[in-house]
Amino acid sequence: MKSFTSVVALVALVAASANAVAIPDNIAEVCKPGTEVVHNSTDIEGKPLTFTTCDLKEVPAARSFDEGSSLEKRAAGYDLCGAPCTTVCHGGTGGPNPNDCQTLANNHANDGEFTVSYGTFGWWTYGSCAAGLANHWGADVYYCWDTKNLAGVISYLAWNCQSTQHANGGQCNFNNNPNGLGYVIVETS
Repeated sequence: MKSFTSVVALVALVAASANAVAIPDNIAEVCKPGTEVVHNSTDIEGKPLTFTTCDLKEVPAARSFDEGSSLEKRAAGYDLCGAPCTTVCHGGTGGPNPNDCQTLANNHANDGEFTVSYGTFGWWTYGSCAAGLANHWGADVYYCWDTKNLAGVISYLAWNCQSTQHANGGQCNFNNNPNGLGYVIVETS
């Protein structure tokens, strides 16, 4: 299992200038300024694939899902692996190059499970694609990288929320939650 904090310990690769982290527009809206940390950056086909985290700007009081939630509760949080999410495309024209998002997804598709701490936002960038996962729940969440989970959501959003659909990226909200407690976002980096 991977976690945002263990990624730091395992990789121990921080960008030379953490203050110069490029933050996509919608992601910048959720990050507390100055909390961005680059954990890993690897070149793929001449472009950097980067993983960054930040503290959420606004962390609501700890909340849990309704009893009717389909999410499995673990001792320390919620298991999103296999959980459905509802896709919403952002209005506009453009969006990331779906091929960049596909490369990002394919590169991580076999990375297994990871943990997202409460009040944290993590995002990956590659070329024109930025993909992120937010945790506003009152506990850690666990998610999987495979094509039935995060890699698949990134790919789906990239190919289905672009200019040909009059969209500019999109997001997938867990548990049909429109209030953004937990979501995956794909947008232009």
